[in-house]
Amino acid sequence: MAGPDFETEIKQLRATMKTIGQVLDLDAMRAEIADLGEQVAAPDLWDDQENATRVTGRLSMLQGELERYTDLEGRVDDLEVMVELGTEEGDAETMADAERELGRIKKSVESLEIRTLLSGEYDEREAIVTIRSGAGGVDAADFAEMLMRMYTRWAEQHKYGVEVYDVSYAEEAGIKSAEFAIHAPYAYGTLSVEAGTHRLVRISPFDNQGRRQTSFAAVEVVPVLEQTDEIEIDENEIRVDVYRSTFRALKQTLTRSGSRTMMKLVVEHATGRVLGVHMVGHDAGEIVQGFAVAVKAGLTKDQLDATIGIHPTAAEELVT
Repeated sequence: MAGPDFETEIKQLRATMKTIGQVLDLDAMRAEIADLGEQVAAPDLWDDQENATRVTGRLSMLQGELERYTDLEGRVDDLEVMVELGTEEGDAETMADAERELGRIKKSVESLEIRTLLSGEYDEREAIVTIRSGAGGVDAADFAEMLMRMYTRWAEQHKYGVEVYDVSYAEEAGIKSAEFAIHAPYAYGTLSVEAGTHRLVRISPFDNQGRRQTSFAAVEVVPVLEQTDEIEIDENEIRVDVYRSTFRALKQTLTRSGSRTMMKLVVEHATGRVLGVHMVGHDAGEIVQGFAVAVKAGLTKDQLDATIGIHPTAAEELVT
C-alpha cells in the first residue's frame, strides 16, 4: 500500500500555516504582547485590580495563541526532517512514524484554521454552559447528564479547565440541571453552536417494555464577561420629553382632574415605548402610581398622550 505524498502534504501544510499567520497578524500580536509585558512589569499594576486582571488575562491568551502557532510550525519542520532521514536510510519504521505524525499535525492545523474563523465580538471568551432536562421524564434527565459528560470530557481531552458551579440530580437517574464553565480561549465561539434544544430518540433503558422514547434537553451557552465590560446605550435610541400638561383620571385610582404637574417621560426612540416617568407636583405621587401601571402595560408615548387631559376613559381601556 502506497504511503502519502509527503512533499505535497508538507507543502500544503505550510501554505495553510502561512494563511493562518496572516489572519492572526503575528507581527501585531507580538507587538501587543511586548506592550502588555511592559504593563505587567510596572510596579503599580495591581493598584487597579480590575485592569491588572484584564491585562494579565489578555497577555496569557495572546502568548498561548502565539505559542500554539509556533509549536505547529516547529512540528512541520521536524516532520520534514524525519521524512528526509527515513527516505535516505530507507527506514520503514521512521516513515510509518512520519505518517502518523502527519495525521496528527493535519488535525491540529485544521483546528487552528477553524479558530481563525471565530471573529465574533465574544468568540474569544471563556464559556458558561447551562444544561436543563426537558420533556421525557427519566430519559430526559439521563440525556442531560450525557450531554454534560460529553462537554466536560471534550474539554478534558483538549486540556481545558472545567469548573462545575451547580448540579441538580434527578430522583431516579440523570440530572435536572447543571451549570459549569469552560476555561479556555475561544470556548464561547466553539461551543456557541451547541446552544438550543437537543433531542434523543432511543430504546429507553428505563422502560420495562422496551419502547422507544424521545427526550429533550436544553443547552444554553453564554460568554464570560470581564468586570470592566460596560453596556452602553446609544443616546440616539432614547428620547426625553419634558412638558406641562393637565392630567385627568388614569384608570379609576385617580379621581382628581385638572392637576397641574411637571412631567418627564423617558421614551425608547425605536418603538416609542415609555420606559419611565418622573413628575413634580402636589399630586405627583398618585399620578406616578398611575403611570407605573401604564409603563408596565407597555404603552407607547402616543397611547400615553391619549390619557393626558383629553380622553380620561381611554386610559382605563388601554391599561386593562
